[in-house]
Amino acid sequence: MPRTKISEFSSTPANNTDIDSINIAEGCAPSGINDAIRELMAQLKDFQTGAVGDSFNGPVGATTAGTGAFTTLSASSTTTLSGLTASTALALDASKNVVSVTNTGTGSNVLATSPTLVTPILGTPTSATLTNATGLPIATGVSGLGTGVATFLATPSSANLRSALTDETGTGSAVFATSPTLVTPILGTPTSATLTNATGLPLTTGVTGTLPTANGGTNLGGATPFTSGGVVYASSTSALATGSALTFNGSTLAITAATTAVAASFTRTSTGISSYILNGGATANFTSDTSANNAFVLTPSSNVASIVTNGIERMRIASATGGVGAVGIGYTSLTSVGDNGLAVLGNVGIGTSSPSATLDVRGTSPEIKLVATTGTNGVGYTVNNTGGNFYFGRDSNSGGYFGSGSAYSAVLWSTGAYPMVFATNNTERARITSAGDFLVGTTSTSVYTGNSLAYEPSGSYLVQNHATAKASGAAYTYFQHNGSEIGSVTQVDTTSIALNNVSRIKFPATQSASSDANTLDDYEEGTWTPTFVASGTNFTSITYDASTNGNYIKIGSLVYVTGWLMTDAVTAGSASGSLLIDGLPFTSASGSYKESSGSIGFSSAFTTNQPSSNFVSPNTTRLALYYRSTSNGSSTVLPVAALTNSADSNQIWFSASYRV
Repeated sequence: MPRTKISEFSSTPANNTDIDSINIAEGCAPSGINDAIRELMAQLKDFQTGAVGDSFNGPVGATTAGTGAFTTLSASSTTTLSGLTASTALALDASKNVVSVTNTGTGSNVLATSPTLVTPILGTPTSATLTNATGLPIATGVSGLGTGVATFLATPSSANLRSALTDETGTGSAVFATSPTLVTPILGTPTSATLTNATGLPLTTGVTGTLPTANGGTNLGGATPFTSGGVVYASSTSALATGSALTFNGSTLAITAATTAVAASFTRTSTGISSYILNGGATANFTSDTSANNAFVLTPSSNVASIVTNGIERMRIASATGGVGAVGIGYTSLTSVGDNGLAVLGNVGIGTSSPSATLDVRGTSPEIKLVATTGTNGVGYTVNNTGGNFYFGRDSNSGGYFGSGSAYSAVLWSTGAYPMVFATNNTERARITSAGDFLVGTTSTSVYTGNSLAYEPSGSYLVQNHATAKASGAAYTYFQHNGSEIGSVTQVDTTSIALNNVSRIKFPATQSASSDANTLDDYEEGTWTPTFVASGTNFTSITYDASTNGNYIKIGSLVYVTGWLMTDAVTAGSASGSLLIDGLPFTSASGSYKESSGSIGFSSAFTTNQPSSNFVSPNTTRLALYYRSTSNGSSTVLPVAALTNSADSNQIWFSASYRV
């Protein structure tokens, strides 16, 4: 056995005849000595690094170790030192011997500079500097504090501060100089106080004397007493005063200096105003209301109530038949307005005092609401000029309010023979013509110009026009399903388009043949099962290998087929004639010169002659197989005897193209 490491050397020199199969026995070649020395040097190096796993049992220094005392140590190995106490720390004594010393606590050894101690018990140190110390507990770590001081230092709240103080007054929160909030303080008599922002001053006990009107008072009382029953008014000097010209005693408001231009007096009962005196003498009774304290603008008999400014009537409330309760602003004839109607001559502003339109509604979230009170009737707006009516709203439950014919349908409806135009950013974007054509980017169906899109129901077609030819690959029309693109149409140049990202184009299951030579009218792909048959009497049975398969693609009237056949058993029986492949997915076209040919990519394991080509006759679903008896001979039909009766035989890869 070759010696590949030092531990395999023998202590008997005569036994060391090789080093790792290098011969060093007596009579060896001199070149072997050189190779042996190099190998020995390599093994010594492996011994030094421990690469070969040899142990060392020799002396260390002046001490000879016992057998097995030292072994190869890895990073995770351990060694046992006798003479020491288990689970103790190690130290050097005065003679530099390693000895055991008593330890306390657990964890890592501690050195002098910047050690990290984990929950140590320090006892009572001779000295300690706590400049960078944290976590000192005030409650137990500091002595000499007054009652409650430690609690305040731990939780510095107003309540804890009050507990720590011995001469406080009042309760509540601590107060500082700037903007304190005092709760029911007793201020005593302050040297000064500014009550500019003060509230809640009790007038009965907090103010003395007569308060002038300039300070919000009445200036009445004392030297300027009230007049009995007199109504308080502002005098020419803007001071409050009372007098006897206008009095009210609780039931009657009287103007003692009455004129013919104003009512002289009103009479009030416990249930409301019962009558008033008009123009100094005529009495008109209130008969329409008996509720107490209601305000009225009333006219006797059937007269109108008018509001006049600058000598011109501005507003009236009518009482004539046909307009009872109608309000007119700027109009005086209201009989056609209808009872309780409203007629306004100028602009109406809701939420604005400066309306800029006939009806100007403004607000944070303004809304004009039309509600059919029956719930089922139609509701909407009508816009009219000589072009006809334009309605927008919601139809009735019968669909007959606007004439949509659909219950509750939302309606944009125009009666005039004019287009409906849609615009954004002050520019027309689309329109629906009076004929029902939908146009985008153009205004006429006669000539398509610019970048435009048009749908014309009358012609049942959709037109997309581009003003200029774009670079190849610029897609214009996209088709999506549930938000995902399934394809697009690209303008390739000024005369053609291309389909992009289209994973499939579906044709009907039954072809609708076209006579146009430039029309693709059908596409189909699928699988078919090829089988061997005889042109005469067929085979008794044939067992096919599971790998047998066929595929086809039909484009228009052209069919391309591929197939693989392999048999595991053939019972010929009385089979006769030539060998055919049956099962083509479509019947070939009939007529003269409709034949088609195919190719054989691979054939093997037939009896003697291997098929080399195939042929599709008109009006059939079979391929005829041919072979050549010589390399340059003519093609001959393959006889049925060519099939071999054994497993994995009669192997053939083939393809063919034919018309249908």
